[in-house]
Amino acid sequence: MTTSRPSRTGTLLRRLQATQQKPVQWYTLLPRFILYEANVKAVKATVPKERLLVHELGDGWEPLCAHLGVAVPIQPYPSRNTASEFKDTMLKPPAA
Repeated sequence: MTTSRPSRTGTLLRRLQATQQKPVQWYTLLPRFILYEANVKAVKATVPKERLLVHELGDGWEPLCAHLGVAVPIQPYPSRNTASEFKDTMLKPPAA
């Protein structure tokens, strides 16, 4: 019997599985994704909009600093995983 998985979660899990030496069963990780998404939804519903900043990776310093009321730093915004680095890591065959 084959159980379908959500496409958004499924894509991430397939990439994650490709990097693991021991196979990862998507259904063992799915509850974590569901819990994470439920937590994000609860925070958005609880925190007043004027106090909440949903900061996405790649947004840079500007929205974060504006929200905090501080000056934008001179240093570039940290970027450890560019999209291409992430893809390279996630799609790399497992080590033998």
